[in-house]
Amino acid sequence: MKKLSRILLVLAIIFNFSINLYASETTEIPETTEAPETTDEYYDEKIRGLEDSLDSLRNQLDDMYANPITSKSPEKPRIALVSPASVSLYAGRSSTTEVTIKNVTSYYAYNVLTQVKATADYPIIASFENNSNFSSLMTNNSNLKMRLNITADNSAKTGVYSITLTHTYSNEQNEELSSESVISVRVINDSASPSVVIENINVSNTRPLAGEVFKLNASVVNNSNVSAKDVQVSVEGLKPDEIFLSNSTNLIDISNFPSGTSKAISINLTSNPKIKSGSYMLNFKLTFRDNDDKEYVKNYAYNISVFAAEETATSASKSKPEIYIEKIDAPPETYAIGENFTMTLIVKNASETTGKNIKITAVPEGEGAIVPKSSSIMIIPSLEPYATKQLNFTFAATSSAKTQNYVIGYNLDYETGEISEDGKFESISFKQYQGINIANLEADRKAQEEKEKEKVDETEKPEEKTSVPKIIISEYSSNPIIVTAGSEFDLALTFLNTSSVETIKNIKAFFTVDEGTEEKGNVFSPVQSSNTFYVDSIEPKGQVMRSVRLYTIPDASPKTYKINVNFEYEDSKNNEIKSTEIIGINVKQNTRLETGEIIVEESASIGMPFGLSFQLFNSGKVRLSNLKIELEGPFESDQKLVYIGISEPGSSEYFDAQLSPLEVGMLEGKIKISYEDDVGVVNEEVKVFSVNVMDNNFDSFGIDGPVDPETGLPIIDSPTVENNNLKYYLAGGGTLLVIAAIVIFLLRRRKKQRSLDFDE
Repeated sequence: MKKLSRILLVLAIIFNFSINLYASETTEIPETTEAPETTDEYYDEKIRGLEDSLDSLRNQLDDMYANPITSKSPEKPRIALVSPASVSLYAGRSSTTEVTIKNVTSYYAYNVLTQVKATADYPIIASFENNSNFSSLMTNNSNLKMRLNITADNSAKTGVYSITLTHTYSNEQNEELSSESVISVRVINDSASPSVVIENINVSNTRPLAGEVFKLNASVVNNSNVSAKDVQVSVEGLKPDEIFLSNSTNLIDISNFPSGTSKAISINLTSNPKIKSGSYMLNFKLTFRDNDDKEYVKNYAYNISVFAAEETATSASKSKPEIYIEKIDAPPETYAIGENFTMTLIVKNASETTGKNIKITAVPEGEGAIVPKSSSIMIIPSLEPYATKQLNFTFAATSSAKTQNYVIGYNLDYETGEISEDGKFESISFKQYQGINIANLEADRKAQEEKEKEKVDETEKPEEKTSVPKIIISEYSSNPIIVTAGSEFDLALTFLNTSSVETIKNIKAFFTVDEGTEEKGNVFSPVQSSNTFYVDSIEPKGQVMRSVRLYTIPDASPKTYKINVNFEYEDSKNNEIKSTEIIGINVKQNTRLETGEIIVEESASIGMPFGLSFQLFNSGKVRLSNLKIELEGPFESDQKLVYIGISEPGSSEYFDAQLSPLEVGMLEGKIKISYEDDVGVVNEEVKVFSVNVMDNNFDSFGIDGPVDPETGLPIIDSPTVENNNLKYYLAGGGTLLVIAAIVIFLLRRRKKQRSLDFDE
């Protein structure tokens, strides 16, 4: 653009100079006896200078006609799915869902068309209704709501399927762009048997005080195509010194329960006035029968947090943060082996003080029956007063799980902000539980086959069973708690002999990791040691601690890895015994958000915007969230704060802004880039840029405007010129060429006239 500015400036100077020269030459000249000796040379020099400038100007304009200039990089709008992330559907049925997409950038998107990506031999069919999937224009951050009809085939098995949506659109440069989104569809096929579940378990007071009466509410739902009968709901785990009934029955009976119906239930409870603050677990027991009188039993664990009145008052008087798990939502369905399920926690700060370093750790019961599929430890750096934070934990059942309800515990730890007597930050710990139904159909089938094959001779005396001493890992810890890929960490393990009568000996323990990576193999490897421990013996109920330093390979995926600790040992009778314990190590990846070259104009002037642009590259292996860019400095811009949101590994983002300076001189600005990594830690990077801002005053040749710091000449055009405006500058340049040519013609005629005058 500076090139164009110089061309127009030269034209303006030529025009201004030529007019002044012609005007001066047309004034009356005093009579003399002879013409000045330098008259012809003077005209020849001026005409040659104008002709040279015009030749150079013609060449530059021809080049600009052949190669139009634009300072704007192509705009990159992006269309993404807002909702829903998932839908549920019964086999053989159809459902119409409202789908919302959004233009998540500040650029306009044109001719936006969303289509369902076809998949052969797929039990899910989806299509949009009434041409709702098209929009001719989506402005910056605008939404489009569409109607999507989804049908599940009768043959679709119970499970989770996916629908891929393809978005095609164009930008202002008519460049074709596309993106994809995925909707998860959970299909339920239970046409052969009734499926009754308990949903929406809650208490009337989320923080009941000791001795206070409250209601335990829930909904019983028959979400199948078959009626159920003899439906009964009872609450187990009631104790007179903890939580017990208050003028209410403990058995709710529903004689006939048609398909697709629901019933709200409520039970009055109270707690012992002397109860301590803590979490107390109750269990909903649900039983029902089908038309063949086959009985079904389901259990739903629910945790109730009770607060002692005295402790609550004391806590409030000290103005300490009060953090607790307000709600745990667990899916009511029964999940098969290997099928992922997600529990959602709502963590709340019920005080006027900001909570710091809040850590929630998921601890599934069952010795490896339930394993985390996401990180089992999540950290909230801070939680503002009365604010809430939603956390999602994903799990799956392993082949060692049984058909039953498993309880998952959640340990909540946070700092109060005060210093304890030992000089450390005082912390508070709390634990709550939630249950999930698991069905191991294969194990149930095998057990039934074994039971049918088993034939016991009643006359034979059954063999006397002998107790086998068992060794377990009673406690383990890693330092740091969340391990960074490519770094070393210390793992400490405590071995416990659970037998109260027998000593175990010749104990060998070694690690195995089921999962590795394609590039580097095993995720963990010992550092300057072996992965095998040896212990001579452990006394009854005795414990032995061992530690090892491990290295995590750099390309390890961010998640919880399962480590098998294998034991081989002998009992007092020298019988060889083998067993395996499972521990989990949380691994995270380093975030790598790289900034490309920051392109900014070297100079600017008051009242005239200048361009700033750069690219961001997520070159790490971690998905970044809440990515935003903020500009600071003495500038005005409509792009001072841009929210990008999610940045997937390997993706890039383009930032382009126009800034108007507010002051004169060498101004400095800052680019703040902030985002959250996969464990919720906020990261921030700051980039600095500078620009030389000049005043608009320029008196040379009678022209006002900004000054080019390189040439000292005024800049006529704006720093950014689009193709649509370029033609006007070129047309103006052509016009000035014609005017300058006319001036040269007039000068030559004036020269000739003066020669004739002098000859006379």
